[in-house]
Amino acid sequence: MNALVKFNDEKEETIYKTYKEVELLPNFNLITALSFLDEDIYELPSFPPNLKYFESVNTGFDKIPKFPESLEFCNLEGNNLETLQDLHENLRHLIVQHNKLTKLPKLPNKLISLDFGGNLIRDIPDLPDTLRYLGCYDNFVVKIPKLPENLKELNCDQNNLEFLPTLPNKLEILVCCYNELTFLPFIPMTIKDLDCNANELEDLPDLPRNIKYLEYDFNPVENKIKKYFDNNLDKYLDFQNAIRKKFVIKIENWYIKCKNNSEN
Repeated sequence: MNALVKFNDEKEETIYKTYKEVELLPNFNLITALSFLDEDIYELPSFPPNLKYFESVNTGFDKIPKFPESLEFCNLEGNNLETLQDLHENLRHLIVQHNKLTKLPKLPNKLISLDFGGNLIRDIPDLPDTLRYLGCYDNFVVKIPKLPENLKELNCDQNNLEFLPTLPNKLEILVCCYNELTFLPFIPMTIKDLDCNANELEDLPDLPRNIKYLEYDFNPVENKIKKYFDNNLDKYLDFQNAIRKKFVIKIENWYIKCKNNSEN
């Protein structure tokens, strides 16, 4: 086994052959960063009490000790974890993709990025307002809770979603392919990348014309655009916008008429 260790946030790294060597170090409590570099670890006895950075990718963990309160970054990708310990408020980044998790604990209020793709999770806990990235792809999610206002990227492909929540106005990347979506919510003008392949979309909402990346294949709307609009997305969007404007005008006229009748 190899363990990569840093002390007191120093730039220098030291490699130890066994974790037992690490535990016996006289300055064990001063370790702030710890990474495992191979694939033969199944259980970790304990964390250094002042640890800030922990990474263990594809190492076979099926159990994890209690997280220290100092921990800010945690990457446990590609292990065999079925549960997670309680998460402390200092945690900013959590990566637990490709494990065997069926649920998540309460999320810290200062969490910035969360990636739990490739698990067995159905329900997502409330999301903190600080979150900027959410990766919940390749699970069994049926509903996404209210999204934080400052979220920049949402990757929720390969789930069982029939609808999406209101999208925040600062969202830039949305990946929602391979779900059961029949419609998309209002798309913010900040969106740069949108992948909604392989859903049940009959129509597309109004989209930013300067969008950099767009995928909508394997949806009913794809055939509609090919058949009636010469496979020209702009023509389709112009037509949809014209229909929406006519509808809005009808609603406005109806409202004015009702108001005039009530006054008479």
